Amino acid sequence: MPSIYDYLNNREIASAFWILLGLIFVVRKSPEAIWSFSRALFQRLIIGSLIALALYVYIIVFLLSQQGLWDAGLLKDTILWFVVTASVLLFESVGANKENLKFFKNIAIESLALSLVFEFFVNLFVMPLWAELIYIPVTFCIAMIMLVAQSQPESKPVMAPAKFCLNALALLSVCYSLVGFIRSYGSLDPMLLGKAMLVGPTLTLLLLPFIYIYALFVEYADLFTQYPTWLNGDRKLIQRAKWHTVLACKMSFAAISRLRRGFYADIYANGPPEDVGKAIRAIVSPASLDSDAILTADVLNARISDFVLPNGKKAKVVLIDWVNTGNRAIAAIWVNITLQNHSGVEVPGGATHKCVFSIESNGMQKIQPGDTYIEPEQEGFIVFPEYCHDAVKVKVELTRIDVE
Repeated sequence: MPSIYDYLNNREIASAFWILLGLIFVVRKSPEAIWSFSRALFQRLIIGSLIALALYVYIIVFLLSQQGLWDAGLLKDTILWFVVTASVLLFESVGANKENLKFFKNIAIESLALSLVFEFFVNLFVMPLWAELIYIPVTFCIAMIMLVAQSQPESKPVMAPAKFCLNALALLSVCYSLVGFIRSYGSLDPMLLGKAMLVGPTLTLLLLPFIYIYALFVEYADLFTQYPTWLNGDRKLIQRAKWHTVLACKMSFAAISRLRRGFYADIYANGPPEDVGKAIRAIVSPASLDSDAILTADVLNARISDFVLPNGKKAKVVLIDWVNTGNRAIAAIWVNITLQNHSGVEVPGGATHKCVFSIESNGMQKIQPGDTYIEPEQEGFIVFPEYCHDAVKVKVELTRIDVE
């Protein structure tokens, strides 16, 4: 009779033990939490998303098996990948910032670097069961401490020792795997080893098109839920707006984001337009209405200055100076602002999307081609005291230019 060790290694058995123990604890202490979680999990959208993901993965696996790149021996690795990686990436893609496609680029890099080398190698040879039963909860607790310390400035002093401990545990696992690999090198099957090593990165890379389409679908669906309110419930107008939205934005997350920001101010606030398609195109791509138009601007200077709040507390303010490098007068300009520490890492709470110039809010004339706008202190982005001590650098990205 097959043993559980024929299917799971010690790390997987230890993980299952602690997960089961955690579930038993939650059920005994708060059974309503399990019921709430079950109701949230079995929502139609979530179940439909997971079914679509499973079908896509099945097609990938079938095609790989036809080419001799997948066999039944990789079933356990594939199931673990589906639960731990694929499903997590699917739902992470919904809330991630995808305007500059860095999210998808990072997935590709991590799948090659992390899965190919670290995850496979470390899990190839695991420690005895008693050691894994200690290793897993200790690692989990340290990771949770780091997560809390990262979100709470007052807890940051524990970040460095926690990170040191986590790196030490990771090094311990790597060393144990390295010793096991050296001892067993002659008995390992290179073909099976290669397939097992490549299954995670290969499936992740092949999953990217599905993740992109899924995230795009969710973005469109979320935008369209606002249309009944923005267009006063006019069904025919809503249908035309949806059609023109897809034609204008196509497969661009940045275009959808621009439309979301501009729809309320340019369409909803002024009432339904006579030509909703033209109004949408004007928001998504103003230059498309004028073949000779060049709408460009360059950031000349982005600086952080000291600032005093009305309550007397010291803060900082981000000021952005820019020049109109196009051939049309600019009425408004929007940017993404990201605050960074000395190491270039983003400061928590230090990112925002801001209109740094508008003829309506600034009470000025349009900025003509070649002219420069120097942002006054009272118009800047205020950095509140809790983030001031970390914010020393600022990164600015132009996202939208309006001519009207």
